[in-house]
Amino acid sequence: MLGVHTENVSPSDSTGAVGTDRYVELVNQKYGLYDRSGSLIESSSAQDFTGLAGSDLLDGEVLWAPGQGRFFYSMIDATADWTFNQVAFGFSRSADPDVDGWCHYTSTFGAPENTFPDFPRLGDTGDFVLIGVNRFTGGRGRYLGSDLDWYAKPAPGVLATCPTDLASGRFADLQDPLGKRLFSPVPPKQVDPSATGYVLGVQRSPLARTGFTLVTVTTGSGQQPSLSPPETIPVPLPFQEPPPAPQSGTQYALETLDGRFTQAYAAIDPSRLDPRTGQTMTAIWTQHTVAASDGGRGPEIRWYEIDPSSGSLFQSGIVQSASLYVFNGAIAPDRAVNGSSAMFGDSMVVGFDTSSASADVALQMVSKVGQDPPSPFVRIRQSPGPNIDETCLRGASCRWGDFAGASPDPAPLSGLTGTVWVTDTYNRASQGDLRIDWRTLNWAALP
Repeated sequence: MLGVHTENVSPSDSTGAVGTDRYVELVNQKYGLYDRSGSLIESSSAQDFTGLAGSDLLDGEVLWAPGQGRFFYSMIDATADWTFNQVAFGFSRSADPDVDGWCHYTSTFGAPENTFPDFPRLGDTGDFVLIGVNRFTGGRGRYLGSDLDWYAKPAPGVLATCPTDLASGRFADLQDPLGKRLFSPVPPKQVDPSATGYVLGVQRSPLARTGFTLVTVTTGSGQQPSLSPPETIPVPLPFQEPPPAPQSGTQYALETLDGRFTQAYAAIDPSRLDPRTGQTMTAIWTQHTVAASDGGRGPEIRWYEIDPSSGSLFQSGIVQSASLYVFNGAIAPDRAVNGSSAMFGDSMVVGFDTSSASADVALQMVSKVGQDPPSPFVRIRQSPGPNIDETCLRGASCRWGDFAGASPDPAPLSGLTGTVWVTDTYNRASQGDLRIDWRTLNWAALP
């Protein structure tokens, strides 16, 4: 189904989440709500959605919390001159936000008001909503460090009114095991509700990195979250920042970020059994775009299934092509949780973009069922021309989708695998060098 878009800002920063009755999509400065057949129920500017008229609302992200039966969202709330910046966040009162509406809030979470909370990443535990941010001086200037903001979830079930007393706080200046700043903290979204959550992050460095950081989040005293000491998860291959992705018919290439994680999920994988107890284990699924390894061209996507209990990997893989640049990915397992019923979880889908000097941007995906090898590329939508907009004229490359979205479907609980919904970016043929021409697509996929 075609997604929402704007024509006054780039990149798209497209993301989405599917619940039992609705699909929510957020892009920069726009909100869309769909039924499960893909029909658009309502859309609005992010300002109208949040009630924050006059704000610059960016980097939105949304999740579905099965244990709550509601959606949660977060985004940057900045003034036009970026001198007062905070995080806008909230949640639906029920599984049907078009009927029961939303609760909206803003907070600096105790951070200085003249700093900028960039790239907020949304995740949760059974008790708390977690928002990882990179903190910059105003106007995205000097990098100051990264924080983990948090607030307590409301009571499960339909809310008659919006709570006014949500406990909240901030863990400032997160660090890795070497005492260096932990860049772009990403809390996984939970599919199976648990009091234990996690945070992933990398070092901010152009050099090759041989692992990433995992922090465990638990409920501490006073019903506040507590963080474990950080630990390093080694990876099979070192990773580096990727190059931009070229496009056909133009000198302008697309930005592919810097090797950071962009989203993650924590879910039970029924194929992973604890050897001590025989119980199924929780896995964390995540991905990032990095420089290509042997056999690849330009950037590639590396994905990981992490065993947080041992600080190691269950498995990992690479999405690459000898002829295409592969970037802007999103991953989700097919774990389906609906109330007390749950199925699947050992399979996954990765959605992503591809391009090259002879190929315009295409939306593609791969999937993997259990221990089978990954599928070949499946092309979902081909752009009819290159993306050229005003951001291309300001630097060496064009802004593109800094991140995409993927979401496990909580229903139906039948079949051989679950379903994953993906939101990602393509573009119409450029309508002029100053026009914003990206578009989004939402689709559901069976691994």
